[in-house]
Amino acid sequence: MPKGEGPEIDNGEDFELLFTVPAAEADPLQAQWTEATRVTKIGTMQPGTKMYLLDESGQRLPLKPEGFSHR
Repeated sequence: MPKGEGPEIDNGEDFELLFTVPAAEADPLQAQWTEATRVTKIGTMQPGTKMYLLDESGQRLPLKPEGFSHR
């Protein structure tokens, strides 16, 4: 999208779009993706109520649900 098409393009903030697809569709999606913006698989969803981040060695690091508080 050209610069100036909307505030999300030139307001000084960068964002990454996160989305999920069924596991069976992840590889086909990446294989057929033709847009300049890359699609990168960063993890998997598992059943349960806890959230973890896996470090480079595969060790689970617990995450607390948090968000930014707009005051």
